[in-house]
Amino acid sequence: MKRVIAAIVAVCSFTFIACDDDNDVINEYAGKWIPSKVFINGVEEAYTGHASCGQDYLKINDFASFENEDFKDVENFNPETNEVFLVCESVKGAGSYRIINEEITFYGSTLFHGGKIAVNGNELKITTWGDFNNDGEVDEKVTVFFN
Repeated sequence: MKRVIAAIVAVCSFTFIACDDDNDVINEYAGKWIPSKVFINGVEEAYTGHASCGQDYLKINDFASFENEDFKDVENFNPETNEVFLVCESVKGAGSYRIINEEITFYGSTLFHGGKIAVNGNELKITTWGDFNNDGEVDEKVTVFFN
């Protein structure tokens, strides 16, 4: 009886191991993405969010979580020396995401709420809509990231 149970366990173990390769899913969106340029209504603008102390990034993880960090150079004034000096500040965010039909939705961060997402090699584009130039009209914003 012990041999029968051992044989069944061995067969079942082999079945799970053999089938595991079929379940490997490659997340083409996963990686650390650095924003490089922005298009608003088709007009290209350089991405100006990077600071001297670091590069902003969006890290999309395999299992529906993400991290982002925004760096800023902040001028501080020292009243004792009357000098202005730069201090690096960073704001980190994290949360989860969902991608359905090339639409990404972010949860848990103020990064942006989501939009259309596309990957082409080492380039990721996220398209969002909103009034980005404060003219009362809805604008299309495409942020281009590289990894």
